[in-house]
Amino acid sequence: MAHVVAEPCIGCKHGDCVVVCPVDCFRDGARMLYIHPGECIDCSACVAECPRKAIFREDKLPDEWVPFRDLNATMARQCTRVAHKGSRSMQPIATTLLKPFEDLLRNSLGYFQSRETSGG
Repeated sequence: MAHVVAEPCIGCKHGDCVVVCPVDCFRDGARMLYIHPGECIDCSACVAECPRKAIFREDKLPDEWVPFRDLNATMARQCTRVAHKGSRSMQPIATTLLKPFEDLLRNSLGYFQSRETSGG
């Protein structure tokens, strides 16, 4: 019986669960992590490490997240194995998506600050 990563992981990708997995069964998707059901040994080490409480035993998956069982199975076969928390793709989705906007804001603030100091 495998574990399943469910909806609370969307946008998180914190990665502490990945570090404790003894068989490296996690896969890195664009929006969340997935567990490969054929590789998970059901050790439950990842469950306690998940800050979002998004990982469940397959037979304990809440009804509203049952579709995530098939989603994990499908996406795990398509996504890259991730075995350590520090990989670039492990950045939380919000950080990855907001970076260009942070840069734009920082550049805009610099522009306006320079105009104030130059009297322009």
